[in-house]
Amino acid sequence: MFLTNYITQKAQDLHDGAVKLMAKWDPDAVGEAQLKEWDDTAREMAQTAARAVTDAKTARDAVKNIQSNVDRYTAAAEKLATAGNEDAANKAADQALDWAGKLETAESEAADAESWAKETRVAAENAQQLVMQGRQKIEAAKREQARALQAEKVADQRRADRERLAGITKGLSGADLAIDAMSANTQAARERAEANNIRSGVLGKAVEADDAITRALAEVDGSGKSQSLQDKLAALKARN
Repeated sequence: MFLTNYITQKAQDLHDGAVKLMAKWDPDAVGEAQLKEWDDTAREMAQTAARAVTDAKTARDAVKNIQSNVDRYTAAAEKLATAGNEDAANKAADQALDWAGKLETAESEAADAESWAKETRVAAENAQQLVMQGRQKIEAAKREQARALQAEKVADQRRADRERLAGITKGLSGADLAIDAMSANTQAARERAEANNIRSGVLGKAVEADDAITRALAEVDGSGKSQSLQDKLAALKARN
């Protein structure tokens, strides 16, 4: 007996372990399979209860039939005794006693059947209640699972968005560096332009001075040309 119970318990432990392992892989399918198993068990218990009720009714009807025969043969024995038919009365009385002996056993069997019917009916009702509660728990677990998966999905999306925003922020920081570089280039270009302007101004003044000198020489040359021929010849003679 010990070995049989031990093997049975180990087999149940292996079954439970396998169910838990499969539940991790496919909890929805295992949940539906569990519900089906519970439904099948509750249905079997309801069928057992129905058979027990029928058997109890049959046993109770047997008691009634036996009691009826006891009453009938007792009445017949009394009637025959009154009529003076002692032999027939004794025979009827013996048959009444025979039925009476069966009545005690029938009463016990009917009581047992009725007790079993009540027990199985209560068990079937409890099983159905447990199935309903189990279904509610599984449905609630499904909803919780769906909410958790949705929350995980939202968290993953937010993480991706944060990474994307971090990339954009980093890109904007790079743009600041580019703006700084362009500002530096702009300032350098302005400084070079200013230097060129200063240089151009100096060169312009030099050109203006050269132009003034050129104009003065032209005036000088022009004034010389206005001298008379006699003045020029006199001047040449004076050099000699």
